[in-house]
Amino acid sequence: MIKQIWYSAKTEYVGWITNPRMFLLIGSLFFVYVFVVEKFIQKSDMMNGQLINFFEPFIAVLNSPFTVLIMPICYLMLMSDFPRVRPNTLFVIYRIGRYKWLASQILFFLASAITFIIAMFLVATLPMIARSYFANGWSMVTLNFCNEFPELTLSEMAMLIPDRIYNHVYPFETVAFSTLTYVGYFMIMGLAMIICKLKNFSFLGIFLSALLIGSGFATYLTGGLLKWLFPMSNTMMHLHYAKFLREEKFPLLFSQLYFPVIIVLLIIVTFISIKKSSFIYGEQE
Repeated sequence: MIKQIWYSAKTEYVGWITNPRMFLLIGSLFFVYVFVVEKFIQKSDMMNGQLINFFEPFIAVLNSPFTVLIMPICYLMLMSDFPRVRPNTLFVIYRIGRYKWLASQILFFLASAITFIIAMFLVATLPMIARSYFANGWSMVTLNFCNEFPELTLSEMAMLIPDRIYNHVYPFETVAFSTLTYVGYFMIMGLAMIICKLKNFSFLGIFLSALLIGSGFATYLTGGLLKWLFPMSNTMMHLHYAKFLREEKFPLLFSQLYFPVIIVLLIIVTFISIKKSSFIYGEQE
């Protein structure tokens, strides 16, 4: 059973990796390099070449207000064709069973989300290896930049890592939280697309995912408790803390439970939905 699920998921994954649409990922990686990595290089040079923490550029990618909208949009565009229902899908389902096929699609979406995050991690960290150190502590480049250059306090370079992160938590904790929540964010989008596909409303899945991103970003900008209903704000660690006081502004535990609870519920819905679903065949690869 596991072998069949794995093989079906691998087939989808290979088709995704080799899809020409992957150029969108290259474009987003270039955006990350220009707007995050290069700015860290500039900050390091401005502070006499001081080393940064190995994870700081990656943390900035996952928490910067300049990238928090770009990454979900790029992921949605990459996944908008999936799950694909091709002429041989009926044959695949007949061979392995609809529940195994569904499990393989969920596994594929998980693999694609992890791959996307790994790509962001590599483009953020590899160019900075010679300028970084590995430890669970923030660099002086991050901690003292605003003190050294007060006129740049509100600049993009100063806000790459929000002060409410490095004033409250350590890098390792931030990396773990941000990585897992982003994977959860992408999985919620993926499961929504699977459910709509099972009901023969593929476009609705894309629309709901786009609505999730847009509403999440809008409520993030406006503030208020409504933003915690959406995945975007729950991925951003700095929103959970007060600016100066060393206390939680909103319970971090809520966000830690938010993603697994919603994902489990959506998985249950997918397995219920597939019982009475009918597939549209004849789509081309």
